[in-house]
Amino acid sequence: MPTIKEVKERLAMIDELDHPLFEELILDGRAGVKAAISKRKRELQKQVDEDLRLEKMLAYEKELYAQGMDLIAGVDEVGRGPLAGPVVA
Repeated sequence: MPTIKEVKERLAMIDELDHPLFEELILDGRAGVKAAISKRKRELQKQVDEDLRLEKMLAYEKELYAQGMDLIAGVDEVGRGPLAGPVVA
């Protein structure tokens, strides 16, 4: 039976929420293993959520790139920043 440290090391290599190792390790009754599984699943879900958020932010740009636009400019004081200096209202 692997130690909890070894289980955590194996879990750190997983990059999918539906990886079969989760099902294998859930049968281990130790609280430390269950906590490690929960933590890794939360980390992976957080990454999936962040990827979706970024994908949503880039939707307009991707649409314009698909239409053949090469350069896209806009004004945004939060995030990427303005193209040429500060924005004054």
